[in-house]
Amino acid sequence: VGNKMKKLIAALVFFVGLSAQAGVISVELDDTNVKVGDTTQMTVSGTGFSPFQSLDIQIEFDTSLFSVDIDSVGGDLFDALPVLFLVTEQVYGVAVTFLDFFDFSASDFVVATFDLTAISDGSTKFEIIKADAGDFFGPIDASAGASVSAKVSAPATLGLFALAGLGLMGLRRKA
Repeated sequence: VGNKMKKLIAALVFFVGLSAQAGVISVELDDTNVKVGDTTQMTVSGTGFSPFQSLDIQIEFDTSLFSVDIDSVGGDLFDALPVLFLVTEQVYGVAVTFLDFFDFSASDFVVATFDLTAISDGSTKFEIIKADAGDFFGPIDASAGASVSAKVSAPATLGLFALAGLGLMGLRRKA
């Protein structure tokens, strides 16, 4: 009986292993060079996925430079009206969570879109630090695509310097 059970387990592992297909998650920003106060849209996409029921993605970036507008969330997973779809701001960046009892079966899809507002000047990289998909039988391979860098510049910094220079020149002439 023990030998038959080992063969059954090996067959199940082989069957599940063959059905897994590696999917790739990638991120893209509409504008990678923004000024403080400007908004850019992030699109998180998935390609090459087999059907799944759960997806968990964590995207890391400097949260002192960008804030997430949760009210702007959209995308194919959001539109599927799942049991659970959350985009939450985290200490490290943002987390996207999807859970449904039915398979989401699109191979290529938009996981989520949302707006980011530049709140301080600097530069950061948007990197996927976790991408897990799964179904009733277990995990489905998911990997991160290319990361994106963004630069936030202070608004009209050169203009302020020019005004200050003109002001100093004006004071000098009066004296």
